[in-house]
Formats: sequence, C-alpha cells, structure tokens
Amino acid sequence: MIQDTQTVLYSLQNYKSPRSKITQLLRKGKLIQLRRGLFETDSRTPPYALAAAIYGPSYISFEYALGWYGLIPERVTTITSAVFRKNKIKEFKTPFGLYSYQPVPARVYPYAVTMLAENGYNWQMASAEKAICDTLNKALPVKTLREMQKLLFESWRMEPEMLSSLNLSDIRFLAPLYHKRNPLLFLELLDNTGENVQ
Repeated sequence: MIQDTQTVLYSLQNYKSPRSKITQLLRKGKLIQLRRGLFETDSRTPPYALAAAIYGPSYISFEYALGWYGLIPERVTTITSAVFRKNKIKEFKTPFGLYSYQPVPARVYPYAVTMLAENGYNWQMASAEKAICDTLNKALPVKTLREMQKLLFESWRMEPEMLSSLNLSDIRFLAPLYHKRNPLLFLELLDNTGENVQ
C-alpha cells in the first residue's frame, strides 16, 4: 500500500520517536521508500502499478508499453512513462526498479490511454498505437519510408506482421497531433502496407 510521510507518521504517533521508527522500518524492509516522502508497504507489489504514484500525472508508454503489448521482443525493465508540461526527463531509482518519465505534447496526452487496476493500485497505460507514436516522437527523425522500416524492423526488432494488429484509425488521429515527421511517416508506412491493417 502506498503511503506518504504524513500517513506513516500518523500511524506511528504512539511511538516516542516516529521518525526513528520510520528509519527502523526502512532498515527492516517493512517500509520501502519510492521517493522523498512516498513509501510502499508491500515488497510484492508489481513495479508497473507504482508508476503513477511515483510521479505524475503520467501514463506508462514508450518501450515498456511496447514490451507489454509484445510489439518488441526485448524484456524492458525500466518503467517508462509519459508526462506533459514538463521540460526534461525525470528518473527515480527505487528498490522496485528504475522509473523514467519523459514529456509528450500536452495536446496528445489525454488520448488513447486506459485506466488499469490491480489489487487496489491504479495506473494508466497507453494503447499500443499511442505507445508507438510516443516512442517515435522522441526518436531521432528519419527521412524516408525505408529508414522508418529499418527503425521499426531492425532497430526495434518489431515483426512486420505486428502492423496488421494496429488500429489505423487511431494512428490517423494521433500522428498529426505530435507535429513531428516520425509519427506521420509511420502513418504513411501503414497506409502503404496493405489491406491487412485495419
């Protein structure tokens, strides 16, 4: 269960020195510090379930979401999330793993995101289409469809048939919102891929 400092101190108010007790609980692993002023009480909590509480508002996206949907073969251990109205990447190293928060344009932030829940924890996850667009938005720009194919199928090691599982209408809506070449070139690639993409 996620708790802030004030909640923990309140629960320890009967101790002579609540702050010393916090230090003791941290040392014993009964309390796990996520960041300054924020703690988790259960070491078995899935790391992804903590992402929104550590820094936000945010939703899980980028490489972690691509792995979540099986779009890339690598197992991604860093929990990558999107934020808006922030100008730099923020990272938190915790006992649950590394969390990375990267900005996306405010105009794309609210779309194609789902609220998920597990054992009392809530977090948001980008759709597969949104995760690809978010990742392309932060990637180095490519100039041609051939370069886009190389990025997707060689660098990311995505299987070409994965494209057929994507919702083309969602990408048609999302891609122009980034005002970047990469998402638009990806949309062009999908439009040229054929009838299998829906």
